[in-house]
Amino acid sequence: MAGITKYYRGGNSDWDTDAAWSTETGGAADTTFATAEDDAIFDANSGNCTLDADAAALSISVPNYTGTLDADASDVAIGSGGLDCTDGEAAELVLGSGLWTCAGPLDYADIGTLTYGLTSEFIMDNDSNQNITAYYTKKFKKFTVSTGSEVTVLGGGLHVIGSDAVLKIEGTLHNGAGAHIGITAGGADLQIPLNGVLDGERGVYLYLGSQMTVMDGSFGGSKLFIYKPESSRTIVGGFWDFDDVEISDRNTTGVWEFKAPANHYKSFFRPCKEIVFS
Repeated sequence: MAGITKYYRGGNSDWDTDAAWSTETGGAADTTFATAEDDAIFDANSGNCTLDADAAALSISVPNYTGTLDADASDVAIGSGGLDCTDGEAAELVLGSGLWTCAGPLDYADIGTLTYGLTSEFIMDNDSNQNITAYYTKKFKKFTVSTGSEVTVLGGGLHVIGSDAVLKIEGTLHNGAGAHIGITAGGADLQIPLNGVLDGERGVYLYLGSQMTVMDGSFGGSKLFIYKPESSRTIVGGFWDFDDVEISDRNTTGVWEFKAPANHYKSFFRPCKEIVFS
């Protein structure tokens, strides 16, 4: 059965209540709650929504939404239509503590507030090209580009933050001309495992003691910025082909070591054009 467009209407309700949904904005309850085949819209006529069970939709959009969509402890699966936060400047998206998967484009540049949970994870999961339109002040706790996915950050900055934050690139992540990648806080980790690829035109920023682990993956094209390295970090393995490295605001304990692990025959480091200490 083909899906339809459904508007969330309920005030302070949950996702899986039929009475909270309508087939027109501001309309009466005349349908069932949105499922994986449906486009779910939260707009100016929508109230707050807190999930009490896992939810799915072909797409989720929040044009002119002034409420809060809170996943709480539930998982959210978004299909090929993606998550579109265009004109959502007054909206709040709370990722909660569950798992979000997205098989389509991700545009969260306009979202008013993006709140990550301590254990929340967002996964870009598709076997075709996906685009991300980001903004550097909106951050995730754990973000994954899954195996087989090819994702391009078109603008802004894709950031993860927190002592155990992780940006894992199992597929391919292209850092677009108007974008950058940021990893913030001691213990935060940029991971590029086997077959993972990070490349692009702009910089990758490692802030405040964060680290990067490239084991059998590859990292090239971008400039690597290491800002305020507050503790010793080691980057090992993989195929390295970045242009420049800049290390700034060092303290006496900030030591970075680039090396291939013992007997790691796949490691390759091309000398970068320039290493700058400032």
